[in-house]
Order: sequence, then structure tokens, then C-alpha cells
Amino acid sequence: GHPMAGFAAARLLTVLVAAAGVAAVAALALILCPDRPRLALAATVAAPLLPSFVHLSGLVHNDVLGFTTATAAMAATALVLVRGPSAGRLAVLAAAAAAAALTRASGLPFAALAVLAAGLAPLLHGRGRPALARARAAAAQAGLATGATLGAAGWFYLRNRALYGDLGGTAENLRLFGFDQRRPLLDVLGSGGFWSGVHDQLWGRMGGGQFLATGPLALPGRLLGAAVVAGLLLAGVRAAHAASTPPTPRPMGPRT
Repeated sequence: GHPMAGFAAARLLTVLVAAAGVAAVAALALILCPDRPRLALAATVAAPLLPSFVHLSGLVHNDVLGFTTATAAMAATALVLVRGPSAGRLAVLAAAAAAAALTRASGLPFAALAVLAAGLAPLLHGRGRPALARARAAAAQAGLATGATLGAAGWFYLRNRALYGDLGGTAENLRLFGFDQRRPLLDVLGSGGFWSGVHDQLWGRMGGGQFLATGPLALPGRLLGAAVVAGLLLAGVRAAHAASTPPTPRPMGPRT
């Protein structure tokens, strides 16, 4: 066939994986807010409009696959916590956790969250059952998710350690990209510059490592991000106020 046919097919596959990730975003929104379908629609529309998402969706790379598997793991986690565990839901949760961990190292926190949810679900939704039975179910379900994740992805991280000296191959990756100076993890996570840089990458990081959202070009994305954070804070305050306010009794009509 044509020498570029395989490359074009791989790019099309990446686009389809990105579409699956957008569907996972919609599913997550519907699970968390089932009475607000407009919110799910807004999330579905907004997510694929990020410039970096559009660009990376056309590349033959695992960035989009990592986004899709991590979002699927979050949706499965929310499903188990909100609606309770079942055989089907736990199977989906274990598969999503394994896929997130196997795709790339950044999926490990989402796999860990899924394992935690598998253990918490029987405790949250098992009221009325003996405490020992609930504890056994929690341990069994967390063990199932852990076993699925380790069975699917454990070999990969052990291979990284054997080849590169650490489970994530981080040192070798930093060396290849010219980032030899490593800072302590807590210093990085506590740095405002780190988080603003991650946010700016959503609006202008290209596949070759170019960062377009710098200087004045970073301002629109930062303003929109600040508006989103403000909206989330306002929603949290309103939800807390509604939870602390007793419901107003409805007036009863005259008896006949």
C-alpha cells in the first residue's frame, strides 16, 4: 500500500481514542450531576476545544490515550462511589484502573484512586450489613482492583526499573529532554510556577515541545481558568449553604 497509509491510519486511530475520551468526560459529568444534562453537554463541548487537545489528538502519541484511560478511570470510580458496587461496575473499574496504569506513569494516581474507591464503596453502600462483612467486602474489592492493575501493568514498571533505574524511567526521560536537574517532589508540587505552567500547556503546548501560550498569549487562558475556579468555589459555597439550611415546609391547603 501507500507508504503514508499506515501513518494516516494511526493518526485516525488517535482521533477515535480522543473521541472516546470526550465521551468519558460526558459520562463522568452525568454520573456526578445526573439531573443536569446541560452540564454534561457543556463539558463535552469544552474539553475538545482546548488547543493542546486538538493538536495532540492528531499525533501518533500516547498523550490522548493517557487522557482517555485516566478519564475512564475517574468515571468508573465515580460510578462505584455514587451508585454502589456491583459485579459489572467492579469489572469496569478494575479494567479502567489497569488501562490507566498500563498507558503511562501519569495514570498511576487514577489507578490508585480506583483501588481506593473499590474499597470504600462497600462501606458507603453497605449500611445494614454487619461491620465485619462490609470490611471483608471492602478488602476483597480493593484486592480485586489492585490485582488487576498489578497484573496488567506491574511488569512494565519492573522493566523500567531494570532498564533505567527507576519504576517510571523518569531519570532517563529527563536526560533525553535535557532536564537533568531534578527537584524534590514536594518542592515541585508546592511551586505556583509549576501549576501555572501545567495550566498554560493546555492552551499552547505543541507536540514538538513548543510552548505558544507565553507572555500576553497566556492571559486569555489564565483568565478563563480563574473564572472556572471561581465558579467551582461559588458552587461549593452554594451547595454547603443548601446542605446546612433546613428545608422550608410547604403550606398545606385547606381541608375539605
